[in-house]
Amino acid sequence: MAIEDGVVLSELLSFLPSSSPDLLDQALSKFCELRHPRIKFLQEKAATLYGAFAYPDGPLQQERDQRLKSEMSKMEEQENGALEEELGSNYAENSPNFLSDVAFRNFIFDYDAANIGQQARVTLGLEH
Repeated sequence: MAIEDGVVLSELLSFLPSSSPDLLDQALSKFCELRHPRIKFLQEKAATLYGAFAYPDGPLQQERDQRLKSEMSKMEEQENGALEEELGSNYAENSPNFLSDVAFRNFIFDYDAANIGQQARVTLGLEH
């Protein structure tokens, strides 16, 4: 997330005139507006996942491990979406294997920070 922040900030600030504190305030506000929802969501997801991975050795841990192993086997055997069809549409919400959720994987890995920053820069009128 820190790298994403750096990329978005660099895109927002790259054409900023050095003598414009008002534009700097606008750019930083836009940065917060763009980044806060994503960061908040990922922090909440991380906190949820922490609980799933923090089990002490015992029955809950063994059940979780078996479920992860089963889901990973199914993911290897089937195309995207097939796991959801087999286990139900909300399986990923309760799964410790968050990467088994295709939409979540796309949310994580398809984020284009440079494009987000460039679009924001254009809306602020900071193009050459």
